[in-house]
Amino acid sequence: LEDSLSGNIVGGTEYELNAFGLKQTADNILISMTGNFPFLDGIVNEDADDGIVRSGDIVFNFTGKNLADANGELFTIRFDAFNESKVDGIGVFADATVFENSKGNGILLSDLEDYNQWVADNGKTTLPGIDSYFDLNSHIPNLTLSGTKVADIQFLTDAEIQQEGLNWDESGVKGLHTVNISLPSGVLPFGDYKVHSGVECNNDAIACGGTLAATKKTPEPSAILSLLGIGGFGLSKLRKRQKEN
Repeated sequence: LEDSLSGNIVGGTEYELNAFGLKQTADNILISMTGNFPFLDGIVNEDADDGIVRSGDIVFNFTGKNLADANGELFTIRFDAFNESKVDGIGVFADATVFENSKGNGILLSDLEDYNQWVADNGKTTLPGIDSYFDLNSHIPNLTLSGTKVADIQFLTDAEIQQEGLNWDESGVKGLHTVNISLPSGVLPFGDYKVHSGVECNNDAIACGGTLAATKKTPEPSAILSLLGIGGFGLSKLRKRQKEN
């Protein structure tokens, strides 16, 4: 899908987020995102209150609830130390509460419902199935208001992430930029999750679902579970505002 916004342009813009991938190993969780947006540099934008639009955080929800009901029980990964999140530094945060500041970053549309309508009016498509998860009467929260830091993160090069089995070039969805992150297994809960991220202005967002297995780093309810889900990346072109798995 190409449904990012830039001025009156819809699709294929500098804010486009193309795909999200995640791989779980016994020791680490590896995450990669690709798109046209410069994930660690942001985009200068005179309509933003601070003059620049940066990456939002990665938001994991393991509760089975919709995002609003789960707020305060989320896990977030802040990877841009200069975005508008209110926690200190970068890393993984538990019991997180999230918020959005789309208007402060220049978006003119009132909420997610208006966004979807504008995209549709311009001949583009957003994926269905989001109504029960995101609140259509607001923009998507992608910044961390509060939380307890539980782990550091490390950045990986494209070459390092390719050695782990993810090659966006081969997948055909590579954008102009990628960001690759590693965090310790066991920091996030095991089980089914929804995950989303986006840019601060919400000119585009990306979302998908999956399952993390218990590993040796996690209190194990079953040794068998530690063998599940430790495979290749889900090449989650299961993507923008994606329907629930």
